[in-house]
Amino acid sequence: IWYWVAGFVALVGLVGGLVVGVLGYFSGLDEYDTFPRLSAPGATEVEVDSPGVFVIYHQGGSADLADLEVGVIDPSGSEVTVEPYRSELIFATGEGQARAVATFDAVTSGTYQVEAAGTAGGHLAVGRSWAWIGLPPILGGLAIVGVFFLAGVLIWLVTIVRRSNAAARVDQSGGSRRG
Repeated sequence: IWYWVAGFVALVGLVGGLVVGVLGYFSGLDEYDTFPRLSAPGATEVEVDSPGVFVIYHQGGSADLADLEVGVIDPSGSEVTVEPYRSELIFATGEGQARAVATFDAVTSGTYQVEAAGTAGGHLAVGRSWAWIGLPPILGGLAIVGVFFLAGVLIWLVTIVRRSNAAARVDQSGGSRRG
């Protein structure tokens, strides 16, 4: 029966991890869908409740920051430094692919003005990094799969060792061994 228990533990981990990962991914997409948007060229307001780094995502092509000519004004009217996104972050949305193109540091709460003056076209969304929104539940799901799979393998190995030891004791005592 312990072989079945090992298989069941591994299966529960696989199903549970997939559910956590998939639900987390879609939850991240739902949050992404709430980000303020603008068509390039154009402008939008971004309400910042808690200061931090914000990411500007582009949908509808492969334009970079220079093509989009993005500018950000903080609540006091000062220009905020907009930097190119330093790595590659692309993910699928219901509207196509979104690609992180820039970041800015929102140091105070309030309403920030984001404008894309370039003629590259496409749509922009502004919000927290999707890597911190969608990636943790996906990694959590993978961790669940891994932990439960290892637990299943451990149960399976312990069962093999116990059966082997029991068979060896039967052989040493001169008794018959049944399969």
